[in-house]
Amino acid sequence: MGRGPNSYHRKAEKSLLDLMNLKQRIDVVLQRQNAEEIQNNKLRLQVSIEAACWLTFQNCPFKGHDESENFENRGNFIELIKFAASFDKRLEKVVLQNAHVLSYHDLNVKNIRGQGYDGASNMRGKFNGLKALLLKDSPYAYYVHCFAHRLQLALVAATREVIPIEQFFTKLAIIINLVDASPKRHDELQHAQQIEINDKIANGDEIETGRGLNQIGSLRAGDTRWSSHLNSINSLLRLYNPTGEVLQTIINEENRTQRSEADVAYDTLKSFEFVFLLHLMN
Repeated sequence: MGRGPNSYHRKAEKSLLDLMNLKQRIDVVLQRQNAEEIQNNKLRLQVSIEAACWLTFQNCPFKGHDESENFENRGNFIELIKFAASFDKRLEKVVLQNAHVLSYHDLNVKNIRGQGYDGASNMRGKFNGLKALLLKDSPYAYYVHCFAHRLQLALVAATREVIPIEQFFTKLAIIINLVDASPKRHDELQHAQQIEINDKIANGDEIETGRGLNQIGSLRAGDTRWSSHLNSINSLLRLYNPTGEVLQTIINEENRTQRSEADVAYDTLKSFEFVFLLHLMN
């Protein structure tokens, strides 16, 4: 029947023992708590979910640089909960420093996404991962692989099944790396962009304005984050002409290797297939 600790029989046996252990069942644990505790827990969970949803839809970071209680700005997640609690005395009594279930700032939340975790070993590791550390304090906690992160992985994996799309993102990364490889090229990009903006203003054309627009920054087409693919696509669409000008500058002024790479990248940038896929993927 399998004597090893990881055999199917041993795993099934352990699952049976866990199931028969009434003290460990979640319904029994919940019944131990009185009605007030249950309501407080629901309130804490509700405000956490609402805050997480709001920050996610607004594309805002969760974590602050310093989340200690004495720090003025403890990050968007905590500050948003504090703001909500300032209008609700009942909420104020059960969140943040008044919470007895889970203290947000005691966790290293760098890789926690929404209400779940990613699949990295430092998250789900059996001995030293965040999952293991939480289970030491709360044996009934559940590990949930963040569905948003799973969707990211699924989207990237799906694109790799379509060769033209996978090649497109490879070419996109090469173009961005070439154009944004040094402060000199970055300055050339900004200069070319400023000229284009001035020309549009002189011609009376409408242009987009706002923070983060009209700059390529240091974006890369990452392997596991679909959002980084989208950021790269959006940046190149906004800076298509300036990017082409920087590539032409490299072709005319740089050494042989870089000139050759820039020439290939420029031909790619101007090809119908690449431009079509750039708009399609956007």
